[in-house]
Amino acid sequence: MKAIPLLLVAALGVFASGCTVRGYAATPVPAASVEVYQPMYYDGYVVYYDDSGMPYYYVGDSVTYIPRTHASFNLYVGHYHQHRASYRRWYRVDGPRYRHVHRAPDHRPAVRPRVHRRR
Repeated sequence: MKAIPLLLVAALGVFASGCTVRGYAATPVPAASVEVYQPMYYDGYVVYYDDSGMPYYYVGDSVTYIPRTHASFNLYVGHYHQHRASYRRWYRVDGPRYRHVHRAPDHRPAVRPRVHRRR
C-alpha cells in the first residue's frame, strides 16, 4: 500500500523539478538499395564470370573465355569486381536464361575514351 504513494511522489518530483523527457519519432532508415545488374557483352554475347572473376561467354553450350590480350579485358574484370554482389544475385536468378542470348555486336569500342587535358 505504501508503494503507490511513493511512486506518485517520485513521479511528481520529476515533473516539479523541471526535468522533461522528450520523445522523438524514430527516423526511418532507408532499406539498402539493391543494385540492378546490367551484364556486359563481348561480341554480342552476355559475359559471365567464374569464381576467380575471369570473364567468359557461351557459344551454344560451350564456354569460351575472353582472351587476356583483348583490349577491354581489364574493363570486364574491373566490372566484375565492382559489381560482384549484384552479379552473383543476377547469376543465381536470371543468369542461366541469358546463355543463348546473342545480340548484334556493338561496334563502339568497349575501351574508355582517353581524356586529353591541356597543360
